[in-house]
Amino acid sequence: MKTAKSDLIGMYAQSIGIEAARELIAKKIDAAALEDKESYTEEEIIRICNELLKESGLTGIVAQTFLIQLEYRKSEEQRLLLDNIDTQIWYLAGIEVYGAVNKAHAEFFGVDKEDMDGSNLADILGRGESDVCISGNREVFEKKKQIRIEEWLKNSRGEMRLLSVTKTPKLNDDGDVEYVICAAEDITQRKLAEEQITRLNSVLRAIRNVNELLVTEKDRSHLLRKSCDALIDTRGYDAVWLSLFKDGKRFVEVVGSGFPEDVSRFSRHIISGDNPPCIRDALASEEAVLILDTSRECKDCFFKDACRGRAATILRVEHAGRFFGLLTVLLAPDVAVDDEEKSLLAEVASDIAIGIHDIEIMGILREREQIVLKQNEMLMELAKCKELYSGDLADSLRVITEATAHAVGVERVSVWLYKDDRSTLRCIDLYELSDARHSEGMVLAAADYPSYFEALEEGAFIAAYDVHNDPRTKEFSDSYLSPLGIKSMMAVPIRMKGAVVGVVCYEHVGHARRWTMEEENFARSPADYISLATEADERRRAEDALRLATLSLQEHVVMLEESKKTIEEASRLREHFLKETSHRIITPVVIVGGYSKWLLGSSNLSTNQREKIQVICERNEEIRTLVKDALEEKYLEDVGQGGAC
Repeated sequence: MKTAKSDLIGMYAQSIGIEAARELIAKKIDAAALEDKESYTEEEIIRICNELLKESGLTGIVAQTFLIQLEYRKSEEQRLLLDNIDTQIWYLAGIEVYGAVNKAHAEFFGVDKEDMDGSNLADILGRGESDVCISGNREVFEKKKQIRIEEWLKNSRGEMRLLSVTKTPKLNDDGDVEYVICAAEDITQRKLAEEQITRLNSVLRAIRNVNELLVTEKDRSHLLRKSCDALIDTRGYDAVWLSLFKDGKRFVEVVGSGFPEDVSRFSRHIISGDNPPCIRDALASEEAVLILDTSRECKDCFFKDACRGRAATILRVEHAGRFFGLLTVLLAPDVAVDDEEKSLLAEVASDIAIGIHDIEIMGILREREQIVLKQNEMLMELAKCKELYSGDLADSLRVITEATAHAVGVERVSVWLYKDDRSTLRCIDLYELSDARHSEGMVLAAADYPSYFEALEEGAFIAAYDVHNDPRTKEFSDSYLSPLGIKSMMAVPIRMKGAVVGVVCYEHVGHARRWTMEEENFARSPADYISLATEADERRRAEDALRLATLSLQEHVVMLEESKKTIEEASRLREHFLKETSHRIITPVVIVGGYSKWLLGSSNLSTNQREKIQVICERNEEIRTLVKDALEEKYLEDVGQGGAC
């Protein structure tokens, strides 16, 4: 608080004039060792007035009057200040007696401020509140030291409020308590906020602990139990249970913490289908969180004794559109769940659902890895199988269908090949897993199943989840699928040299089966092996035909060689015959011919004799010509041409 120099001058100007007043004040400012300025602090004004008080007469009286006015103004400002703040201020003249109070303290109790000044606490506050205040007052008066305490007091509206009170003793020269200055602040909202923050922090710690479990725990049962333990240990709930649902029909498992005997009893009932009303309501509700208060009626519930007096929260554990079960949280008596905690609990339930989902996915992936490993091992064994390269198609198909049925875990695996005109498919081999039986011979006609044959002709890979409604396979429903109980099917085209020559079928019996990507990828491999086996069979057949042709050719060569030898022997015999003939026939012919000619030259022959000898010469010439032609092979040529007689 500052005071203007003009105010001091004005006080003296009324009695000694303005100029004299200015001179006086300037002199006293200088005496107080202060600078000449327009305004001064309270301390500086007091120093100036103290210099003025040294003057006698009117000057000292005016200074004393100014100090009194200054003190009054200061007191009035303090009063205005104290009555316009929210902090409650009062002082105690004794352990049970008020001195004075500010407006905030009086209004807290709904009493006029003037009525409280100098009053007894019990008369103003009532016995309950006064006892609380007197207890703290006694401590500060006895210990003579400042204390800070928190007191629950009822205000004028009947509300219990928490006050943070500081009580400071003012000691006299003898060291006794003269009075106690008290200041109080209503910290109810802050306290509730702190409690709320503490409670929410505990829930957040529980969420953090659950999230850590989601990262580290890969066993579902361990995850659920440890999550319940974390909520109990971190948040302090009385009990936490997780009930797992299966196939959207029934509970199959209950794990939990708190009330172990009740958990066991609760588990037996709901697994048997005997759900309490609150669980039935939660299953029927679309709300993610269901709050059950302590006033609910549980007359016929087998679990009413465990829940009596406790609020309960039931949360749906679901993720990605899938309902896994219910999370039940049983609170301590007289404890309620507010919206923030409700939201955080819903987050816990969601995180647990994500954890269950991830564990299931990891389990599925591990199973698929094992299946893929098993299938790869089977393919490696097939690659080393001698039957596959033996060229015996029947043996190869039996090996392939049997190994494939075990690898995929499917009841029926069959191989079908087109007939030459592609109007029918004939089953070359069918393996039935449960009976470990092979068969063949069934025939499917394109005229009876046009959609299926059309899909195969287009080279389509068929993976039918519901064969009775899939447009490519439903034609088989009455005649083939239903009688055999087939619900799902894969059909993989068999290709050779770019053309579809048949199909390998995987037929699942029982419930419908959704084929995985790994199964679809694997299903193509046996078709490739069947193509190899078919090619090996064709190669074997071609080799067999070539071998037979080679044997036949070799036999012909042998026959030709034998014929050549026979011809050569015949030629040799003929030559020998001709030589012998030439020697034995030609020589006599020549001799006869010579004598005949000689006789014809005789003059002693009669006409008849001459004619006869002439005939002999002619016949002899014919024989000679015939033998000569024979020796020159002309006769044989004539015989071959039909010219000999």
